[in-house]
Amino acid sequence: MASFKAFMEELEKGAKNDVPMRKGGFRSSGDILIKDRLKNSPMGNPRYRLVIKDIDSGEIYEGKTVPNGAIGYELPWSDKLGKIRVSAHRTPKGELVFDNGEYFDED
Repeated sequence: MASFKAFMEELEKGAKNDVPMRKGGFRSSGDILIKDRLKNSPMGNPRYRLVIKDIDSGEIYEGKTVPNGAIGYELPWSDKLGKIRVSAHRTPKGELVFDNGEYFDED
């Protein structure tokens, strides 16, 4: 995960999203198209499978939330879909993992 100092430097530069990002990861803001609840992590934390459509590029991202990450609690318990900012990375096997996320309203 990026250091706090690097995170703050990105914020000062006016980064597009304000969710922290792992080294080698990427950020996206988009609409949640699908949100499926998965089995809890071994530590008992919630996990989800998400399909997100990027607002700017229209690209579709499909992946799972990181085990034991706060993103599992950022997603509401209801079936509400909405706009979300996420940071993600790819595993060595090429699977997409969402590390952080937050809902936002586009007003």
